[in-house]
Amino acid sequence: MALAGRKLEKLEQVRAEIIAAEPDAVGRVTLYSCDIRDEAQVRDTVAAVLAAHGGIDGLFNNAGGQFPSPLCDISLKGWEAVVRNNLTGGFLVARECFTQWMEANGGARLDDGAAPVAQIAMAKNIATRTFQFCADRAVQLLGGMGYMRGSRVERLYREVKVMMIGGGAEEIMKDLAAKQLGI
Repeated sequence: MALAGRKLEKLEQVRAEIIAAEPDAVGRVTLYSCDIRDEAQVRDTVAAVLAAHGGIDGLFNNAGGQFPSPLCDISLKGWEAVVRNNLTGGFLVARECFTQWMEANGGARLDDGAAPVAQIAMAKNIATRTFQFCADRAVQLLGGMGYMRGSRVERLYREVKVMMIGGGAEEIMKDLAAKQLGI
């Protein structure tokens, strides 16, 4: 397992947690300091991971950040930092993993070689339903404050609706999964 991030001390903590949960992981979790907004660092880090591990079995692109403030208070520099971290960085990592490994060696497939379309459709529905449940409960816990425009909870409550539609509404995902599974 390879962990990459800007701060090695945070990665050390994660590695310690992994080893505490899975003692067999000692010596198999490598750490890489990398700013995913820097194309050269991403290219070099993916190459180092491949040299150390011999391949890439999966990618969990989890970097992200934002400025929790009203839109009118975010500077252009702040906005660009969020976009570079949340969009550009994820793109660079995925692209390098693809060009350095997956293009020649393939990506995730089921045993029969078919793309896991039904599983992806079901996972999307489960994830968005879970997000909807959490957002709804958070609004309930906060009462009137949860509905105030500009609060994080109110924003998340609205965003979950977009997530439920984006990429295919729940009914479309159910139909797609059913067709793929022959139901």
